[in-house]
Amino acid sequence: MNSSSDTPALPAEIQLIAAEAAQLEAETAPPDAADTKAKGETAAPVDYQAEAKDLMAFTLAMLVPFYPCLEDIYTPDTVTKLSSASARLMEKYGFTFGEFLTKWGPEIAFLIVAGPLVPKTYKAIKAETKRLEEDQRPATPMQPIVDLPAAGALHSKV
Repeated sequence: MNSSSDTPALPAEIQLIAAEAAQLEAETAPPDAADTKAKGETAAPVDYQAEAKDLMAFTLAMLVPFYPCLEDIYTPDTVTKLSSASARLMEKYGFTFGEFLTKWGPEIAFLIVAGPLVPKTYKAIKAETKRLEEDQRPATPMQPIVDLPAAGALHSKV
């Protein structure tokens, strides 16, 4: 046990990996806004047209496998016009695709992996349900029993 806490000390290999990860994180972390302003640096201008095009390309890459009919709707010309209109909104609200990916990266990665399984799972369950229902049907359909009255009778039963 570590004398400074109740948690056991990490093995040396794990401590080395954790130290390397912390160093890499510190080297690749974006500069703090306060540090940037204090140094007088300004952030690079955002190309909202490029951001909007990337967002549209990403969105379509995610949706078209589920709905192939979208390729007929979202033609290159339509995507260009929609990207242009989107860019103005993205600029107005300060939204960038890069920040979106940074904030929601793990969730997006999950959707990229799990998303394609959804329609396949639905189709498999639907096919299996249909097969089971067909297996439970009798080979010959049941015929309704018709109780016809005898000719000239007022009713068939007393």
